[in-house]
Amino acid sequence: MKEYVVRLLYCEMLGHNAEFGYIHCVNLIASTDVLQKRTGYLAVQLMVSPEDSLLLLVVSPIQTDLKSKSTLEVCCALGAATKLVTPEITPMVIADIQKCLTHESPLVRKKAIVCIHALWRRDENSVGDVNQYQQVLCDREPSVMACSLGFLQDLCYLNPEANKRLVVSFVSILQQICQNRLPKEYDYHRIPAPWIQIKLLKLLAILCNNDVERSKQAQSVITDVMKRAESGINIGNAVVFEAVKTITCLVPHPELIESAAEAIAKFLKSPNPNLKYLGITALSRIVLIDPVYAKVHRDVVMYCLEDHDETIKRKTLDLLYAMTNEESVEAIVARLIKFLAAAHDMFLKADLVQNICNLAYRFYPNMLWYVNAMNETIKLGEQFVDNQTAQGLLKMIAEGSEDETEEENALTRTRVVDMYFELLDASDKIPPTLIQIISWVLGEYGFMSKENKQEDILDKLCDNLERSDSTDTRGYIITAIMKITAQLPRVPDHVIDLVSTYKSSCSLALQQRCYEFLMLAEISDDSNTLMPRVLPVDGCCEDLEADESLSFLNAIVQKARDEGARDYVPGKLDEVIGVVEEHQWNAAYVNPMDHKEIIEQKPPEESEVELQVVGGDVWGKKNLDEPPEEDAQDLPDLPQEDEPTLNSPTSGIFGPDSTDGTKKGKKKVKKPKKPKPVSKEDKAFSALFEPTTKTKKKVKAKKATLSPLAAGELSAGEFQEQWGAHPHVGNIQVPIPPGVSLNVEGMTQLVARLGVSTVHIIGQEFIAAARHNASGGLVLCHFTLDAANFNVKLCSADPDVTSEALQLIGQRIFAA
Repeated sequence: MKEYVVRLLYCEMLGHNAEFGYIHCVNLIASTDVLQKRTGYLAVQLMVSPEDSLLLLVVSPIQTDLKSKSTLEVCCALGAATKLVTPEITPMVIADIQKCLTHESPLVRKKAIVCIHALWRRDENSVGDVNQYQQVLCDREPSVMACSLGFLQDLCYLNPEANKRLVVSFVSILQQICQNRLPKEYDYHRIPAPWIQIKLLKLLAILCNNDVERSKQAQSVITDVMKRAESGINIGNAVVFEAVKTITCLVPHPELIESAAEAIAKFLKSPNPNLKYLGITALSRIVLIDPVYAKVHRDVVMYCLEDHDETIKRKTLDLLYAMTNEESVEAIVARLIKFLAAAHDMFLKADLVQNICNLAYRFYPNMLWYVNAMNETIKLGEQFVDNQTAQGLLKMIAEGSEDETEEENALTRTRVVDMYFELLDASDKIPPTLIQIISWVLGEYGFMSKENKQEDILDKLCDNLERSDSTDTRGYIITAIMKITAQLPRVPDHVIDLVSTYKSSCSLALQQRCYEFLMLAEISDDSNTLMPRVLPVDGCCEDLEADESLSFLNAIVQKARDEGARDYVPGKLDEVIGVVEEHQWNAAYVNPMDHKEIIEQKPPEESEVELQVVGGDVWGKKNLDEPPEEDAQDLPDLPQEDEPTLNSPTSGIFGPDSTDGTKKGKKKVKKPKKPKPVSKEDKAFSALFEPTTKTKKKVKAKKATLSPLAAGELSAGEFQEQWGAHPHVGNIQVPIPPGVSLNVEGMTQLVARLGVSTVHIIGQEFIAAARHNASGGLVLCHFTLDAANFNVKLCSADPDVTSEALQLIGQRIFAA
C-alpha cells in the first residue's frame, strides 16, 4: 500500500485529481509500521485540504500516536498536527501536545513547541494561557530553547508591556552564548550560535524600546556581542548589523552609538557592495538619533552615488534625504543636481526632482540660492516639476524670506530680475515652465532693474513670444508685456501689432488676454494714464478689500423697490400656488409635519386659474382625459352642482366655506375632433369613479335620499368624523422618481388626475372626496407628501369599494 500511496502522491504532483485514493492515505496512518505511518501522514499533509471532512478521521490516530511510547510515532503525530489540525480540532489534541513539552526526548519537545506556535498563529485563544510556555526558555537543551524564541518573539511583538520581565532571561542567555558556554556544535565560523544571538537581539530591540531601565540591563551584553562578532566574516557582520539596529531602538547611550558608528564606517569603506548596503541602511538609522554622524560620513555616502549597483544608489539617495540639514543642504543639493544631470531612469529622475525641491524649500540658506537651485532643477527635469512647486517659487520671490529684511528682499528681487534677463539671452533652449516664471518676474519687478531698461526687457519678451510654442507660455508673456507697457509713457506700436496676431488664437485664455490688452491700449490717451491704474507697480501682494455689505448694489435695489418689488424677509419662503398671471396670493411656508398654524389667504374673486400639465392638456374639475364624444353630449343631464377646484372663486386655501352653500358656475365642454383611445386601467377606473350615461340616472336618484356630502359641502370637521367612522381599505406609498420635484401645484394636478374633488389643503396634505359611480357611495381620500414619497389612504362605507380602487389609484399615480 505504501508504494501505491507514493505513486498517488506523484500523480497529484503532476496535476491529476487523486481524491479517490485519499481514504487509503488515511487508512495507512493506522498502520503499526512506522515507515508506512510516516508515509500516510506525509501524503495526507500534502494532498488533503484542511477543509476536507476526511481530517476528522485523522484526529483519532493523532491522539493515539501522541500518547505512544515510540519517539518516532510521537514526532510523526506532532508534525502532522502542525499542518492538519484546525482551530475546530485543536481542543481535542491540545492537552496531549502540551504533555509533550515534558517529554524525555529533546526532539519531541522541540516539535511540541513548534506545533503549539503553529496552532497559536491560527487561533490565539486555542492554546490556552501563553505564559505557561515561557518555561521552555529554561529547558536544559539549547535547541529547545532556540525553538521557543520564534514563539516568544511573536508574543512580545503583540504585547511588549506584558513580556518586559523576560529581558533579564534574554540578557542572561545572550551572556552565556558570548562566554561560549554552549556546545561546540552550535558554533559557526568561530561565532557562537549566531542565529540565536540575532533572535535574542531582535527580542531586546522590541522589549527595550524607549525603556531606560531595560536599556541599561542590555547595554553591557550588546557591547560584548559587537566585540566578539567583529571577525570580518559574513556571519559576524550579520550579528554586528543586528546589534547596530538594536542600539538604535534603545535609549541613546554615547558609548554604544560610538561603537555603532565605527562599525558603520567599516561597512561603508568595504569594497563589498553587500556591506556597503548594510552600512548605508545602518547609518540611516543612526542619523535619526544623532545627526552629527551624518556630517562625518557625508563625503563617503555621496561617493556611493557613483557606485555601479543600482540598489546602492537608491539607498544612498534615501540616506541623503534623511541626513540633510541647514548646514549640509548646499553641498547635498548640489550633489543631487549633478546626479540628476547624469540620470536616465525616468522614475528615478521624478523622485530626484521631488526630493530636491522639498529639501531646497525646507533648508534654503537664502532666497537667491533657492532661486538658483530651482532654476537648475527645472532645466534638468522640467516635466517632473508640478505647478505647485512653480507657484511656490513665485510666492517666495513675491513675499520674500522671513529671515531677511525688506531691503534685502528688494535687493534679491533686483538680482533675480538681472539673472533672468541674462538667462533669456542664453542660446540654450529654456523649458516652458521656466519661461513662465521668468515672464512673471520680469513683468512684476522689471522696473527694479538698474542695469536693464524696461524697453530692453520688453523687446526680449516679444522675441520669446514669437519663439514660444505653448499657448500657456504665450499667455504669461503677454501678461508680462501688458504690465511693462503700463509703466511706459505710451504703448509701442510694434507691441500692438505683435499682440494683434494672437487675438485669433485657438486658446480662449490667450484671446482674452490679447483683447484686454488691445482694449486698454485703445481707450488709453497719449499719456497712458489708464493702464497704470489697472496694472499698478508691484500689485501682486496688494490686499483686496471686499465689500461684505454689497453697497454697490444699493442703486439697483432702490430701483427695484420703486418699481414695486418687495423686500426679502429672511426665514420666510413664499409659495405661489397655481399659475398666476396678473393676480397672485401667497401662503406662508408651513412644515409638512406641523399643522398648528396656517395663514389663510384668499385669491381675488375675479381670478381665473387653470391647472395645466406639460404638453398643453387642460385638466378639468373631475378628469384629465377628455370624455368620449357620446358621453360629452350627455353631460348637460348630470347634476349641475358646483365642484370647486383649488383656485375657484368659491374656495380658499382650506377649501370652500362649509356655510356658503353651492354656487352655479359656467361649464365649458370641449369636444375633441377624434376620441382618444382608452386603456383597460382607465376603463376600470372610470367604472369606479366617473359617472357614465348608464349610471347617471341611478346616481341622480340616490342623490335625493343621501346627505349632502358633496365635495363642496364637506367641512374639515365633518371629514374627520366621516374618516373615523368609515373602515380603511388600505394604504399606498409611491416613491417620487429621481429628478422630479413635486410641489403643492404639482400635487394639486396629480390629485385632479385621480378624478376626486379637493376639499381641504393643509400644508402639503390633501383631503379629498369622490362618489362611487355605481352606488353613489362616498369615497374619502387622504393624500400626503413627504421628502421622497406620495402617500395615499382610502376609506369608504360602501361595500362595493374594495382594494381594487386603491390599486387603480396607484396605477393612475404611476401614470402621472
